[in-house]
Amino acid sequence: RTGSRIAVGGATGSVEVGRRVPGIHNHVKNNLSKWKTLFDSKKPHRMSLPHKPSATAMEKMCLLRCFRQDKLIPAMQDFVVEFLGEEFIRPPTLDLDAAFEDSSPTSPLLFVLSPGSDPFVELMKVAESRGFSGKDKLFSISLGQGQAPIATKGIEEGLKDGTWVVLQNCHLYPSWMPALEKIVENIDPEEVHPDFRLWLTAMPTDKFPMYSALILAARLSLPRHTGDK
Repeated sequence: RTGSRIAVGGATGSVEVGRRVPGIHNHVKNNLSKWKTLFDSKKPHRMSLPHKPSATAMEKMCLLRCFRQDKLIPAMQDFVVEFLGEEFIRPPTLDLDAAFEDSSPTSPLLFVLSPGSDPFVELMKVAESRGFSGKDKLFSISLGQGQAPIATKGIEEGLKDGTWVVLQNCHLYPSWMPALEKIVENIDPEEVHPDFRLWLTAMPTDKFPMYSALILAARLSLPRHTGDK
């Protein structure tokens, strides 16, 4: 969007919408203020479509796919709740105790996140129950540019002292993932403290390449929602 112009899903998306929704291009052109209100809304998936207030949920999702891709998932959730029930969008409970029992100090545990999911609180409960809740027992950092030295030091100390290390939002620091891969590959099972654990969290994005050592991590997927398949 530039000024009063609204971009509709790129050239391919615009052509497809025009084919499936006759007259949509002219309606947008002649009613820019109405469409701009939808475009700028924090909850466009809860608004009526300017060209068709009675549009079905499926029709609304098709247009949101072009106008506001970022709100397609919430729209899908509303669709599932309406037709199947709220229980179908509740994420399953993740058994971190079981995951820990299957883990080892040489293999990271990777949380594959979905929008709105945050395993940190549950992880802290498991850490506390196992005596790893204090600062001298657990090191946590949210990754980002410039955090590499701090994260590296935390891992090195954890390998020696047997602490838990939690690296959150790995997808926000993809340039450091090759270095993290080497660190993981070089963990010596004969020298690492048996209590050491490396926990990682990351969104599934192409900006977070899954390098070989990280592919071998125990993946603790947090599904988006059971109704979004």
